[in-house]
Amino acid sequence: MCVGLKLQNITVVHAAIVCCVLVDFGKEGGIGKMNKELEKECQKMQMNSMKDEFITITLDYDKIAWTQCKKRIDFILNDHKDILDIDVYSSPLNDGYHLYVNMTKYMKWNEIMRLRRRWKDDGKRIIIDLMKTRNETKMIMFRSKTRHGYKFKEIFIGKFLCMLIVS
Repeated sequence: MCVGLKLQNITVVHAAIVCCVLVDFGKEGGIGKMNKELEKECQKMQMNSMKDEFITITLDYDKIAWTQCKKRIDFILNDHKDILDIDVYSSPLNDGYHLYVNMTKYMKWNEIMRLRRRWKDDGKRIIIDLMKTRNETKMIMFRSKTRHGYKFKEIFIGKFLCMLIVS
């Protein structure tokens, strides 16, 4: 029992999510003793959230023409000061583009999600990534797909470099 809630038929991870939110309150507010296993899981989750940083941002543009994609690339290059370059690939089924935005420094997850929305990334990918809890599974881009026994891969189109003009 955690703050009067019965945690029946719930996994340790789900219970840890509930208790992680209340951990600071629990130290002063008298929640009581948490299960040791639950406490360890909660600490792991807090440690993982601190390491939520990436140096490459992946963007997926489906059903988009090259002229529109080029406009978005130009906008991205001029939008943020920490961009090193952008690698552009044709998606495996040739119905869009995959962009890999390489940054000069590691970015926090909240900042990445803000930039992905600003840069018009695929909305479904954003929602799915928001629901993921493990860092290794976030921002996954499928480089190949199999359809009717044939394997299709991404095709490299080019690299766009960020030109810094220092006066």
